[in-house]
Amino acid sequence: MARFGMVNIGQLSRDHLGHDKVYAIGFGTHEGRVLAAYQWEGAMVQMEIPSSASGTWEYELMSLGHEKLYLDLRRDELQEALSNRIPHRAIGVTYNPAADRNNFVPSTLPERYDLFIFFNRTDVLDPLD
Repeated sequence: MARFGMVNIGQLSRDHLGHDKVYAIGFGTHEGRVLAAYQWEGAMVQMEIPSSASGTWEYELMSLGHEKLYLDLRRDELQEALSNRIPHRAIGVTYNPAADRNNFVPSTLPERYDLFIFFNRTDVLDPLD
C-alpha cells in the first residue's frame, strides 16, 4: 500500500491517535474459505483460499501443528523470534483467490500488529442482515 501512496485504517489511527493508543489485531489462516467480493462494491461470494505457500507467515505458523494460535506480539521474546520480514497474506473485503500470491505483503508481524490470531483452517460466517 505504501508503494502506491495508500494507508490503511490501522496506520491512520496510529498516526492520528498515537501508536500507544491503538491496539492492532491481525488475523491469518493457512487455508479455508472467506466471504469477500472480487472488486470494491461487488457482491459478496464464498471463495476458497488456496493453501499458503512456503516461506510465508501463514505457512510457518501452520507448520507448528496447532489448529489455532494466539500471539501477544508485545512480549519481548516473541518480538525477537518473529522479527523476520516475510510475506503475510492480506485478505480484506476484496479478494481474488486466482491472484492469491498478489495478496502477500512483506511484514514483520510485531511491527504491524499487537496481537495476531491464526487459524490453520477458516470458514465463512453467516452475515447479519
